[in-house]
Amino acid sequence: MGPDTPCPGELESIVGSSYSDVLSSDDFTAYNGYAVTAQQKCQAHLPRHFKTLIKIPGFNHQEIGTKFMDLIDEGFKNYPLFQQTQNLHEFLTCLS
Repeated sequence: MGPDTPCPGELESIVGSSYSDVLSSDDFTAYNGYAVTAQQKCQAHLPRHFKTLIKIPGFNHQEIGTKFMDLIDEGFKNYPLFQQTQNLHEFLTCLS
């Protein structure tokens, strides 16, 4: 394994064998398969996944990836207003 490759159990050695709260994480592979009640992936990493999907031929990948990229862009654009108003209905309406 390289210096940037997580060793098995690396996350476990930091936070224990399981986590009973919501674990917010990026795409670091140490989080894969970790015993957690709920996990929230960093939304800033989503565009990379959909940009990759757009490049895969077949199965409407380009259309699906583009739609999700549009939703992500709208979400990031409107999130500051949601932070001010805390109006979830208004925020979700702007994404539809």
